[in-house]
Amino acid sequence: MFQAKQSNFPSASRKSFLLFLFMLLTLLIACEQKEAGKSLQIGDQAPDFSITDMNGQHIQLQQWAGSLVILRFWSTDCKYCRADTPVFNEYFNRYREKGLKVVYINSGASSQEVTEFVRELEIPFPVVMDQGRLVAQLFRVQAVPQTIIIDPDQKIIAAILGGVGKAELDELTGKYIL
Repeated sequence: MFQAKQSNFPSASRKSFLLFLFMLLTLLIACEQKEAGKSLQIGDQAPDFSITDMNGQHIQLQQWAGSLVILRFWSTDCKYCRADTPVFNEYFNRYREKGLKVVYINSGASSQEVTEFVRELEIPFPVVMDQGRLVAQLFRVQAVPQTIIIDPDQKIIAAILGGVGKAELDELTGKYIL
């Protein structure tokens, strides 16, 4: 015959323990929801940042208010980054006189790898090394390539994960530069 084993916990202590667990879980869930609420959304004000490009030029997003800005988070070993860089080059060359700003932001490669990528693909706009992923964290970038488009009022109008084509850029930026 089986005998039920009696718990060593008195009933009041067990209830206190369960109440403690419930409160702990509630607190953890609330913290996760608070963090999730911090995510950037289309229409949000773009967070300002200050960084130096590979040529030693200082870049501060706030100084580009009034211009359309494209931030491209990329990697040297990303096939999409290599494939669509000519699209960004052409777009920048065509619309820079209308105020378009493009910045390539790399967080993981060595300066030698980035320099080689820039040289091979003849990138005409600023390229920065985001040491410590500070800018990537500001924009909540978890994967690359990712393109963030910021309107002249410095509001986020698009966040594109993956490769980007000319037609897509035209559709998203047309009212600002075409």
